[in-house]
Amino acid sequence: MSVSDLLQAAQQRLADRLKALVGQPFTYTQAGVVSNGRVTGIIGRTAFRTSDARGVSRLEWDDADVLMEAADLVALGVAKPVKGDVITPTGTNPLNDGRAYEVQAPPGEQHYRPSDPYGILLRIHTKRVT
Repeated sequence: MSVSDLLQAAQQRLADRLKALVGQPFTYTQAGVVSNGRVTGIIGRTAFRTSDARGVSRLEWDDADVLMEAADLVALGVAKPVKGDVITPTGTNPLNDGRAYEVQAPPGEQHYRPSDPYGILLRIHTKRVT
């Protein structure tokens, strides 16, 4: 087994451990995909530097990031997160206040990105919508 394979296996174990320790229940819905459903995600937030029309720079936070395992999304029939997908906190999730989060890109950013070198976890940027 190569060093790269060992590192990838260790990254997978870390993702599994994170999900087990701090994972929260969500439902993931993508338009046009039949097999949507429950998935475990890890709540996060990301700060972004933005500038207004006058060129004044400021730091803004997105509403919530959700880290989800790419393989879990594929199992639901979701190849990749798409802008407009809906992520809804369920059960005992601390974000569960009856509102949903829509996958959206912060200014100047992608709507999701790999959270590790192997793309095991995806950091999905969202905006609270309902």
